[in-house]
Amino acid sequence: MKKGNGVTTTRRKGMIEMSPFDIAWRVLKAPIHETDVPGVRFAEGSDPEVREARKEPGIMGYVPRMDWTPNHHGDEIREMTPNDYFDAISREYTDEVLPPREAEYRWPTGDGTNYSRENIARLQQGIEEGKVMGMPWLSYGNSGTWQKPVYDRFLAQEGGHRMEALRQMGHGDTPVPVAVRQKRDA
Repeated sequence: MKKGNGVTTTRRKGMIEMSPFDIAWRVLKAPIHETDVPGVRFAEGSDPEVREARKEPGIMGYVPRMDWTPNHHGDEIREMTPNDYFDAISREYTDEVLPPREAEYRWPTGDGTNYSRENIARLQQGIEEGKVMGMPWLSYGNSGTWQKPVYDRFLAQEGGHRMEALRQMGHGDTPVPVAVRQKRDA
């Protein structure tokens, strides 16, 4: 069991299990999540704590809002390492196959410019300064039916630079929370 931000959770195979009360509390509060990486905190939702963090020094990256409506059955927060994140999107990525775990950089460096690496360096600096980051997320669509959904169709990701920054800081195999969106009518 792990207790953080007033919510007790248990961990099971990379997922955070929650009681119905914990789920209701998460919907109402949507906190900033502490991680096992020193200084790294991820935000999701739009509660007062997250809105306050958006002020100086600010939140780095997009902040996902978990959707508990019927269109998004199964939205959850999973524990995932940055390398597992890249493995998940590499299997489905349409533009290019991402480099293997052993590569110096797994996140694409773009069109030959240094923008991507500069962005990763800015994120590393922000982490060292204690800035909060928007929680990385993955989105999957339903290839099954409405009654029997099968969430296996990769739709999108947001957080590749953040996950690469963690890899560059030596935390490529440290689990962190990732929002997983599962949309029924994608």
